[in-house]
Amino acid sequence: MRMTFRGTIGALLVMALIGAASLTMPFVLKARAVVSPEVAAMHFAPYEPQRVIYHVTDGEWFFERKFKNMLHVARNHVDAVALGELDLRIVLQGGGMDLLLKAKDAKLASEIDLLRKAGVVFVVCRNTLVLRGIDPATLYMVRREDIVASSVAEAATLVGKGYVYMKF
Repeated sequence: MRMTFRGTIGALLVMALIGAASLTMPFVLKARAVVSPEVAAMHFAPYEPQRVIYHVTDGEWFFERKFKNMLHVARNHVDAVALGELDLRIVLQGGGMDLLLKAKDAKLASEIDLLRKAGVVFVVCRNTLVLRGIDPATLYMVRREDIVASSVAEAATLVGKGYVYMKF
């Protein structure tokens, strides 16, 4: 039987997907490690005041865990700094805008809501809205004041004001 070029490409793609899945499954199915009770019971004094930018430019890829992980990191950050002493801006650009598009998921939306209640500000890039043709009304809880002209310029301005820059 003679295989066509399209058939060969299709077979290679299927084999690549199966290979990728087999490589990632051990990580996905791995049980959580058990932490010693001493470590689990540790308490620390809150950190000093902080001003931080999370610049989120990539969208989701495999298993859609990136946004959930970033929100989890933000929650831990909020919990680690003294109450009212963290000025955290999550600046969304490019694929990062997908976070607010996917927030129709109740779990994702509730994580965003908890962070907003803790004072975290989500900022979206007007340039991305225009380039991708996104109506801000389709984004989860975005108001006019949440839109900035350019996320890169916003991040640079905030860094100039003493914010620490973190790329996600």
